[in-house]
Amino acid sequence: MSARSQIVWLTLGGMVAIGITFALGVMVGRRAEKLQAAQHEAPLDPLKRIDDERKI
Repeated sequence: MSARSQIVWLTLGGMVAIGITFALGVMVGRRAEKLQAAQHEAPLDPLKRIDDERKI
């Protein structure tokens, strides 16, 4: 494997790692936002709360 192809593969791997990190950050942020909003709401029907938790 030549040095040029190694650089290409390392660059692609780095870009994939950055993309996955960004996607996970977005998912965690959305989940945290939902949980924070749920804490400020009034208590819900227990069955509805369980259904909502499963949707997250």
